[in-house]
Amino acid sequence: MTTPNLTEIETKHFYHQILSQTHKQRIELQSKIINIAFFIILIGSIGTWLWWKRKNRKTKEEQERAKKEIQEYVSQRISETYKEKEQREIYEGIQRATNQEPSLVEAYSSNLITDLPTYESEFQLVHPSYNQI
Repeated sequence: MTTPNLTEIETKHFYHQILSQTHKQRIELQSKIINIAFFIILIGSIGTWLWWKRKNRKTKEEQERAKKEIQEYVSQRISETYKEKEQREIYEGIQRATNQEPSLVEAYSSNLITDLPTYESEFQLVHPSYNQI
């Protein structure tokens, strides 16, 4: 026994085709709208970034002042380096003249990046010849 059908097979096929076409059209329309929205957001964000960069641009006076500060800093660091080198050479000359070997702490203290004092632990104080191996 067959189940009764209220519609013909061709009618079902016809409606199915129409519904699938409208679904494809709706998806395409949604995709286009989303793509346009993302494009507008992209253009807006790039435009905002360019506007902000132009608004916060340094004037020529500020640029020249910053360049001068950089040049002064570099020349100051170079002169400090030369002074440190001269002091190190003087210290090494004194050490050679007195025939004393500088300790590791003194040798490394001139090469430190910062001017922090060196730390000698109790072990180093009790065993001064440990690091001279």
